Amino acid sequence: MNMKKRFIQAPTFSKSGAGFTLIELTIIFSVIAILSVIGISVSIDYNRTQIVNSAYEGLKTTINTAKSRALSQRKPSNCDGTLSDYRVYILQSPSRYYMRAVCPDPVSVGGIVKLPENVTFDSTPTFIFPVLIGGSSGGTVTLTGYNKSRTITVDSAGNIQ
Repeated sequence: MNMKKRFIQAPTFSKSGAGFTLIELTIIFSVIAILSVIGISVSIDYNRTQIVNSAYEGLKTTINTAKSRALSQRKPSNCDGTLSDYRVYILQSPSRYYMRAVCPDPVSVGGIVKLPENVTFDSTPTFIFPVLIGGSSGGTVTLTGYNKSRTITVDSAGNIQ
């Protein structure tokens, strides 16, 4: 048997044409930096939109809850007397809202909800949902923050949009 030793030769690098030039590396890192800045700004804008949307949905849920409880004539356990209506109060400074049942004195239902920082109300309507006759006092409130706004409108029939 003829056994020859074979050696594997390591590759050799020549100085001609191997690697990247300084200009190529600068362009690549510049493109990566630009794409990163765009991605971060889009992410921040999306986050701010979600903050306003979350505050909007929370208020809308509270208004819907007040309407639902008034329609079902659900009386809180700490309510003495005849239940007349449910109300959602909007306060501007600081921006917050809360729900109360009126029977005949207002009774707190749930807690006070503060809006996130930099989100405010444009007006301070009180939404009233009477128990026996249905409907509502109506009104409009707009939540504004980070150059974004969401509006809730309650008509006299109690429809929430």
